[in-house]
Amino acid sequence: MKIPTGNNNDKFIKWLFRGRCVICYRPGTEINEIVPRSQSSDALFWKNRVLMCHEDHAEYHHLGTSKAAIEDLQKKREMFLRRIDRAEYI
Repeated sequence: MKIPTGNNNDKFIKWLFRGRCVICYRPGTEINEIVPRSQSSDALFWKNRVLMCHEDHAEYHHLGTSKAAIEDLQKKREMFLRRIDRAEYI
């Protein structure tokens, strides 16, 4: 598959994560900003975005976006990209 142009668009994010949730590896349906828009002017930058399934996305927001939750999701993003051989996008 050809890499979608424009790293900040939704097609690129879906391609980057191979359509899978970074937490459970099921099909991803929702794009989430790791650091919320309210806390960052770069929230929509592709390195701050991940693909998640509906259930994990809801759980992430239900628990709140604490510093620990943000750091945990950043680590999950990195581990996921390494696992699918896309470490160059970390």
